[in-house]
Amino acid sequence: SDAMLAFIASGLLTHPEMVGLNPEYLHELMWGGAPRAALARALLAGKLFHFDINDGYRLKHDVDIGVGLVNPLDWLNVLVLLRSHGYNGPFNLDFKPPRTTSQFGVFEVSFPTAVDRFITLWEMAGEAISDPIIKEATDALKAGGGAVGTHDAEVVASANRELLTLHELIAHRLVQILLGLHRGRTFSIA
Repeated sequence: SDAMLAFIASGLLTHPEMVGLNPEYLHELMWGGAPRAALARALLAGKLFHFDINDGYRLKHDVDIGVGLVNPLDWLNVLVLLRSHGYNGPFNLDFKPPRTTSQFGVFEVSFPTAVDRFITLWEMAGEAISDPIIKEATDALKAGGGAVGTHDAEVVASANRELLTLHELIAHRLVQILLGLHRGRTFSIA
């Protein structure tokens, strides 16, 4: 993704406005990349034209597992990023259901459940964006802390100690949204 963004910005293209990225979540993982960081750079450059969605394992082969089955929390974060930056471009559901050989299995079972899971995660991302706890924590992070104008690491860390906990709060709240705990859903092993 980064190499393509650099090429687009290089001045070598006659019509750079016609060239964009079509990243795939799993390819970024397979190469040891950070899918959200690659997507963020493409979004900020205005070059995210299309997105192939699937899931899989970091530094492994291209298994094309359905979206959110391996990395549901990361997928929630990916979709929060896309929604918060107004992405409304196309998605391509790029997956092969494991151990499914029949047309019935693919098109009547696996495909509809993959689409449903994606839509559910997309809706959860919208909930996360509008969540008052996440919004308050995000606003506080944007406002920043104290100790402006110093290069003393201890002073900066001390002045911003409370801000460090906000990152943890946001991650915790995202897990609550993913599990439905923000709506009173409870789980029990008994």
